[in-house]
Order: sequence, then structure tokens, then C-alpha cells
Amino acid sequence: MAAKKKPVTVVRIDRDKGDGPALYARLDALIAAYRPDLVDARIVLAWRVGAKPNADGLLEVGRCRRRSDVDRALEDCDFLITLTRDVWELMSPSQRDRAVYHEIMHAVIVLDEDGAPKRDQAGRVLTRIRRHDIELFRSEVEHFGTDGAIQSLSEVADTLVADREQPLLASEGPSA
Repeated sequence: MAAKKKPVTVVRIDRDKGDGPALYARLDALIAAYRPDLVDARIVLAWRVGAKPNADGLLEVGRCRRRSDVDRALEDCDFLITLTRDVWELMSPSQRDRAVYHEIMHAVIVLDEDGAPKRDQAGRVLTRIRRHDIELFRSEVEHFGTDGAIQSLSEVADTLVADREQPLLASEGPSA
């Protein structure tokens, strides 16, 4: 009896073939419009296929990963963005833009005290992954609104965008 083969769950999207030209054009346009600091970052896209919902019943739309030093030594790639193919195919163009925008908001080039990109001994820029501000990026709400977002978080984000001077949780003085 033949051994069961492990399914392939991640497939690299080639910049020049198949879905690649349109997807990378979308990525490049969003970076140019909203994240010009990432213009020189090397970002690779990949499909996540056969994805299943997590324990909470949620299916991840995308994920941005910082590549390790080993990964970067073997391949010119600073970040990998995986997109769940089954979900992507059901999304509208504006939902797709929002998903890619969300993932590029996680990508950060580390800067030195003068605002220049920090580099390692091999001359590669240092990178990190940014966490969510409030489960949605504030700028995501500014650029794309709250359509399709989780309502309670959208209300918090709208409040923050409308009144940046107001802290999310007002500091209370010492209790008497």
C-alpha cells in the first residue's frame, strides 16, 4: 500500500506567470499609494490552498511573514505574504485591495536614529512585523472605511480616526 502524500498548502505566485502579473501590480500600486517606504522591500506573494478554519471558526484571509536570515540568504525576499485562495476568489476588487493593504501594513523596515534603513553586515535592510493597532489598522479604516469590518472594532476605529487627541482609555486618577 502506497504512503499517503502530504498535500501542498502553500504555492508561490510567480510575478510573471498566471495570476502573478495582476496580483503583483495590485501589490505594487498599493505600496506606491500608501507605503512608499516599502518600494525597495522584496515581497513575495503565495497562495495558501486547502486552508481550514481555526478553532474559533475563522479562516485567515492573509498573513505577512518576515523572512529569517536563513531565508533571506537563500532567496531575495524580505517578506512573504500568503493569501488564502478560496477566500480570495470570493472577494470583490475593493476587498482584495483591503486585504493586501492590511498585510503590507504589517511589514516594517527598521530605521536608525537618522531615519535611514538599518542594515546587517550583508547589507540587507533590517525588517520587523508590526502588530495590529486595534485589530484593524487606523489607516485601513481611513482609506477603506468600515465596510465589511467587525462592527464593534469598526466603531472603536472610527472614534479614534475622528478624534485622535482623545485617548482610547482615559486615564483615571487615583481612586479616593
